[in-house]
Amino acid sequence: MPATVKQSPVESGWEIKKIHSDLLEVGDVVRVPPGGTPPADGTVISTQGTYFDESSLTGESRNISKGFGDQVYVGTINKLRAIDIKVDAIGGETMWVILFRPCFLC
Repeated sequence: MPATVKQSPVESGWEIKKIHSDLLEVGDVVRVPPGGTPPADGTVISTQGTYFDESSLTGESRNISKGFGDQVYVGTINKLRAIDIKVDAIGGETMWVILFRPCFLC
């Protein structure tokens, strides 16, 4: 899944690149478009809010309001406007993997 990542600020602003989500690192900033899903778990750093469909994680049918400082997760869907998130967890450290990891000791 391709992701738009803002990497390394430059004097005129941010350098914007399209990269594959496998190349993401904790601390990268990613733009999640409307209708898109975050490629990694992260924290919203945009000042404008949006709504996310988290039904794949929680079963909740209502969209959940997300704004600056809120957490968003892999597998959820951005429903309103493009937002930027700072990547907090990737790969096996994401909320998605933690919630759905098989329990071998159960």
